[in-house]
Amino acid sequence: PANANSTGAGAVITASGSASIGAANLMLQVTDLPPNQFGLFITSEVRDATPFVGGNQGILCLGAPVLRWNSPIFDSGAAGTVSRTTDYTDLPFGMSVQPGDTWNFQYWTRDQNPGVTSNTSSAVGVTFEP
Repeated sequence: PANANSTGAGAVITASGSASIGAANLMLQVTDLPPNQFGLFITSEVRDATPFVGGNQGILCLGAPVLRWNSPIFDSGAAGTVSRTTDYTDLPFGMSVQPGDTWNFQYWTRDQNPGVTSNTSSAVGVTFEP
């Protein structure tokens, strides 16, 4: 589970749509984020649980190598939510998806808890199908 952020809750990531590569409609959604803060999605084939250091408050649930989407940077807005749908043509550099692969996803966000810091969501794993 995610550490509590400035909302008092931990941010939760879910995957919906299909794990089918052919369907190309995997959607990642994150709720309970600090409102009006920016962040980005990160991914890895390796699961881990490493507390961030240097004043950051999240737990990195991904192991090396950790990949990130360079664009877009998301804003959680007043509702404290973000989502992204991928069609597998916009994957992070170094990521390829094959049937049977399991990729883990997490969201890394800016937070004010109480000072400027960052935090992370929970993580979700997806095992891809043809």
